[in-house]
Amino acid sequence: MAALFDELITALSRARTPRTGVRAIVVAYLRFTEDNTAAARFIHASAYAGYLAAHAEQVAAAKAPRMAAGEIATLPEPLIEMLLIGPVAETARRWLAGVPGIDLGQAARVLPDRIWRSLAPE
Repeated sequence: MAALFDELITALSRARTPRTGVRAIVVAYLRFTEDNTAAARFIHASAYAGYLAAHAEQVAAAKAPRMAAGEIATLPEPLIEMLLIGPVAETARRWLAGVPGIDLGQAARVLPDRIWRSLAPE
């Protein structure tokens, strides 16, 4: 899980806007899944391990100024995480399970804009 978070933080640190940040997270998550299949299987088998809770304060601190500035939708923090990570994690889980028709490259092209629309300010 630490390796995945390191990849996400590295990708996010290069983003200049919330929209490009969403794209960076989606693409990095899917790339990590494809490149680190064994680790991704473990992460998705233990989705509620304590690692995310240990970083909750850091995640909240990163979101709060964006919401206050009107750069992303003002939603309860857990819902932002569900809209951002939920579709990506489910895509990864299905790909790892071998569900036919799941193409991580296609997901990396399609999901960022769709997810951004759900997080964009109104």
